[in-house]
Amino acid sequence: MIDRYNKSENNKADARIYSDASIGLMICSAILLFLFTPILSFSQDTLVKNEVKSDTIESNIIDMSDNLDIHFYGKKKVNSFSFTNNKTQDNLFYSPNQQVNIGFGFNYKWLGIGIALNFKFINNDDDVYGNTKRLDLQMNAYGKKFVTDFTFGFYSSFYIQNSKEVLLNPKYQTEYYIRPDISSISFGVSNLYVFNHKRFSYKAAFVSTAIQKKSAGSLYVGPQFIFLGINADSSFFPNNSTFDEFPSLTLFSRISIGALGGYAYNFIIAKQFYISTSLGMALSIGRQGYKVDGELYRLKSVPSFDILPRIAFGFNNERYYGGFSAVTKVSGFDAFKQTENLGMVFDYSNFRFFFGKRFNVKKEPKVVKKVVEMKKE
Repeated sequence: MIDRYNKSENNKADARIYSDASIGLMICSAILLFLFTPILSFSQDTLVKNEVKSDTIESNIIDMSDNLDIHFYGKKKVNSFSFTNNKTQDNLFYSPNQQVNIGFGFNYKWLGIGIALNFKFINNDDDVYGNTKRLDLQMNAYGKKFVTDFTFGFYSSFYIQNSKEVLLNPKYQTEYYIRPDISSISFGVSNLYVFNHKRFSYKAAFVSTAIQKKSAGSLYVGPQFIFLGINADSSFFPNNSTFDEFPSLTLFSRISIGALGGYAYNFIIAKQFYISTSLGMALSIGRQGYKVDGELYRLKSVPSFDILPRIAFGFNNERYYGGFSAVTKVSGFDAFKQTENLGMVFDYSNFRFFFGKRFNVKKEPKVVKKVVEMKKE
């Protein structure tokens, strides 16, 4: 029998990290961004197609968006956080019960739609990791010149991934410690400009609506905005654990804006195989709030540092494509009063595998071709 954390009634009336109004505002922002980004990408790609391509380096990228492609895919999203005792280097990892979703999708022109479902025979582990409730929207829109990343997540119920190492109770040497009272909310958006977009294509590696013929890379830069928060009815640090030295921390929230930049490179092997690597870094300034021993603290102008790696590999030709991709953002914080040796990290990741086939919808059917040939004769 798994021990589930008993909620404390004393803290339920305390200030929450979000209100119904803020949730509604962020959901509306998410919907608007989902509607606006395809229009932006469509306008961008349309302008590129209408340009006179006098530069021969444009031929390094073949646009395949006029083809209808149908693909099978699976995905796994990660939205977790952790604490670190900077003095002892002990870690406390919190994660929701993660899911692997499988489905189908298609891409045509600027439009791409996919439907992935949660199959119980794959994700049948609520008795082990807890029953996490979630609303998770993550979008990575890859245009020719711009890359837009968007995340919105609400999660309720987490478990301690390293219960065996952190908790001193012998019971948790074989079981995970589940915290149904912990909830998190996050919202983030960034927009990157790709400098060498005539030679390098993010779309070729991560969306497969283009084919890059020769190896090339590019610098990129852009702004980002992030809001995140976590809340619990009782301290994030369980009793009788390696984090007993810290006071009771029950709330953390942060809102920040900053700039990010990095470099990406696509290695093309034997014309149709590729390995794409990308590493970005961001520096943000924002406001931070947290509750320690029932007292709410607010800090202004607190810096944070983010690391944004991406990787993809697979094959891509005019008929078929397939591969694996991973997009990650790791954000770290150290500014806590009364908790000088405490560090905190948020991790947002999107893992995806896929296989698809392209169809030339402009190609005349064989029957039509034969009729035309008979008429000519």
